[in-house]
Amino acid sequence: MIADRIRGSMAAKLFLAQLLVIVAGATTLALVALALAPGLFHEHVRDALGIVSDEVARHLDEAFDNAVFTALGIAVGAALVTAVGVSLFLALRIVRPAAARLQSTPCARGERSSLHSWSCFSKSR
Repeated sequence: MIADRIRGSMAAKLFLAQLLVIVAGATTLALVALALAPGLFHEHVRDALGIVSDEVARHLDEAFDNAVFTALGIAVGAALVTAVGVSLFLALRIVRPAAARLQSTPCARGERSSLHSWSCFSKSR
């Protein structure tokens, strides 16, 4: 089961944590852009053109919405793909050497010397 694999894998936990950070960043980006951009755009249009007709205002709003949603979709998608790739790469680069190092410990070899007994504290022998 997927939950068991995540519980048992440091790489999966690290990747999942980084993925949550990516999702939080993308959500924050989208919320801030969608909350601030329309008001700033309307203010800029008012300053540049003054009062515009309802038809022009509707057309400008549609064009603005299209541009913002397209740009956000492309930017978040590209950032997500890049960040997932880098996160996966880093998770594996961190975990593989650590796992290899742990396998070379006296505890992993079944030895239980007094010098290294602290590394075996979680195992009952």
